[in-house]
Amino acid sequence: PYGGRAYLIAARQAGAAPAPESDIRAGKDWIENAWLRVAVDPATGLLSLTDKATGLTRSGLHRFEDGGDAGDLYNYCPPREDVLITQPAAPPEVTVSEVNAVRAALTVRQTLMLPARLTDDRRARAGETVPCAITSTITLESGVRYVAIHTTVANAAEDHRLRVVFPTGIAAEAVDAEGTFMVNRRPVGMEHRANGWPGWAEDPSPTQPQRSFVSASDGLHGMAIMNRGLPEYEAMMQDDGTTALALTLLRCVGWLSRDDFPSRRGHAGPPLPTPEAQMAGEWAFDYAIMPHAGTWQTDDALVMRAAESFANPVRALPTDLHPGTLPAAWSFIRLEPPSLRLSAVKRAEDGQGIIIRWYNPTKDDVIAELATAVPFGGAALVSLNERATHDLTDGQATPRQQWRVPTPASGIITLRLSQPSPKRLTD
Repeated sequence: PYGGRAYLIAARQAGAAPAPESDIRAGKDWIENAWLRVAVDPATGLLSLTDKATGLTRSGLHRFEDGGDAGDLYNYCPPREDVLITQPAAPPEVTVSEVNAVRAALTVRQTLMLPARLTDDRRARAGETVPCAITSTITLESGVRYVAIHTTVANAAEDHRLRVVFPTGIAAEAVDAEGTFMVNRRPVGMEHRANGWPGWAEDPSPTQPQRSFVSASDGLHGMAIMNRGLPEYEAMMQDDGTTALALTLLRCVGWLSRDDFPSRRGHAGPPLPTPEAQMAGEWAFDYAIMPHAGTWQTDDALVMRAAESFANPVRALPTDLHPGTLPAAWSFIRLEPPSLRLSAVKRAEDGQGIIIRWYNPTKDDVIAELATAVPFGGAALVSLNERATHDLTDGQATPRQQWRVPTPASGIITLRLSQPSPKRLTD
């Protein structure tokens, strides 16, 4: 964890032992590994995902949904007469783009015909349409428990919102989404009032913020949608009582603030045009689907750890042979138990030592076990603004590489590690 491993890459020698058998398999429209099987419907481009651990299959996943947006940079608002585009203009092209011992990938190419813009009165979407080419590469890696998706969108339309929708097949009353130093639990759907929201400056929004994941669960089974840098989701109740998760990819609007749409009364800022916010051109997005047992906290917060792994993938750096030694494996920091989330490793603001911060997103108090690659003589709990609150060394200046720190449920711990000062040594 938070470390690396060195490999020597050499040509395979004659008579060498055969490579171990891989768990990767692929067909013309499906791929699988030891944990998951993914198939693409050649008529619609939708995915079905089978979790081999439970035998459950979810279908209709990865549906693109495009609607109008008459709002501004502050607020989304559909036009009064909206048109949703949910199907490609023609059957998509599905190809197996990669198969080897490490990974398999399917590439799905499709085109949505989108209304070019709003009408002049902004009450509806225009009749003129433009093509929006969408290419998604769906990847399974050996031994990995989630499906990674890389999508590129060539956007030529204006005044619209593009999302990707995942029907979970789970009847969940609430969903869990990672926030700042915590995981937020929010209800599925939104309260509706027959007469709207009189007296409110703006209507409540059904979309919510997230960091790296949102998960729907019924307590026995769950599905998480993980992302890299896509902060908006919506948890929707479907007609059959199950939950669908929608991930916002693009919001395309032309104004900083307007005062002519019904979901907000008055301006939120200056009424300035923002043509670049129409997001013309090609954009790329990365997200992943992960079925899981129980809730996001099951298996030492497996969902959160997988989301962190997805958001921060391994980097490989080739190097020439050179003098000196490099260990086969090293770890700069180890933090246990796995349910704890490392938040920061940085130089202290005053330049004296290293700051290590973590938090406990679960409901249980735990003892954090911290190990560092190099010894430190000083260790103190500090506040978020790095003011000392409690010394952990008990007056001992002996360098150490391991610490045990009680970490309360929903708690944040900030630790300063430093070498002891000369005054401290004489004391």
